[in-house]
Amino acid sequence: MSMVAGSLVEAVRSDIGAFLWPSITQTGHGRLSLSLRRGGELRQAQTWLTKVMEGWASSATLPMLYTGGFVSSELVQRARQANGIFYRSMIPDVYSAIAFARVLKHYYYSHEPLAVGGASAHSNGASAFKGKRDAQEMGTDSPMMKFLSEANIPFHADLPSTADGAHLRSNQVIVYESYLQSAHLSSHTLLKNDPLADRRRQLGFILRTAKSYLREEAQRWAESFARQHGLSLADATQRRFAALSPVRTISKHTERMAKKFKTVHINGESKLPLKDIHEACIVAAALRKIRHLG
Repeated sequence: MSMVAGSLVEAVRSDIGAFLWPSITQTGHGRLSLSLRRGGELRQAQTWLTKVMEGWASSATLPMLYTGGFVSSELVQRARQANGIFYRSMIPDVYSAIAFARVLKHYYYSHEPLAVGGASAHSNGASAFKGKRDAQEMGTDSPMMKFLSEANIPFHADLPSTADGAHLRSNQVIVYESYLQSAHLSSHTLLKNDPLADRRRQLGFILRTAKSYLREEAQRWAESFARQHGLSLADATQRRFAALSPVRTISKHTERMAKKFKTVHINGESKLPLKDIHEACIVAAALRKIRHLG
């Protein structure tokens, strides 16, 4: 535990630098993106969990056991089941974020990156969210499909599989799955009494946040989900558009633009190859130091 602005915090989450390995850029060099923002803020966990569950924020904005996440051992103990098991989902980073947000009152978010995360051609996440052409060509040898073929914690039964037996390539589906799997941490006695778990609302959020190149796949998945739970797909589609309030949309884009204009991108070259995550971290540290001296 640590003190931040006079408050005791059990979890810290930071923005992170993003490094693309040469296997992704296919240029022989890596690429680093790094935020130059300063400071941070004390966040209410329930407020940000709601934003994530409604598709207005990424699960990466919540504290987690992953790159740029730091939590107390006491918090991990509180988020365990009675039998001592912590992880209840096959997507461990997202699950930890949702689980911690359920049992926390507040956490500290640092706009200054405290870590650098890397993505390569072998990353499950990078494999799952490729562009349209790559997604269509993705076969059973892809990292994501290999991962799904392994013995693992089953995906929640409330969420149907796609035609290839995988889960829908949607961050919102992954978030919803972790929320369902962590229901034992909720103050609600039944999921049906929990507005964040409402199937109709979540289907609307899933459709609203689907990547443009995955809209057809998302629509087919939505039809399966609606049939499984006896829902009106038309109602969910209506909710999708109803959720696009001008205030929330403007707020989200304003935050995105603020971050974009304070982010530097470094493309590797012969004099600065950025061939691995170690070199990326050295460059990131140097950039942050120059920023603080400036």
